[in-house]
Amino acid sequence: MKSLQGYNTGWCTAGLVTCRSQVKNGDFYVYYTKDKDGEYKVPRLAIRMDGTERIGEIRGVAKGQNVESHLEDVLDKKLENFEDREAYKRRINDSKMITYIYTKYEHNKELTKEDLKFIYEVDRDIEGFGYQKDPRVEEIKQGRDK
Repeated sequence: MKSLQGYNTGWCTAGLVTCRSQVKNGDFYVYYTKDKDGEYKVPRLAIRMDGTERIGEIRGVAKGQNVESHLEDVLDKKLENFEDREAYKRRINDSKMITYIYTKYEHNKELTKEDLKFIYEVDRDIEGFGYQKDPRVEEIKQGRDK
């Protein structure tokens, strides 16, 4: 819990009462990146377990507690350690697809029909990790010349 203090993650686990409750119910994994001194201290990604084998939730530090695009592969690799990983594969794939389309958008590349169907959620809703939809989706929609 103390390792999360002062980093504005928005994670409820940074609070003592919630932390105790969550850790009592299962493991809690945190992925850290290096701070200005080169030490792994900056929390970026959290996986809260329900018991020993079931993932309770996954949170990042991007807006709405979404996973940052540069950590998608890190999370994908870590999920290989969990039996219920398949339930989260679609979320990772959706996040990677958003990153792919967003990169095209940033570089003024034309979006394909499939890109647009995905962004406008024609066939299905985009699944994510945060409490809110990935804000890049709305940015792409707002930035398009319709």
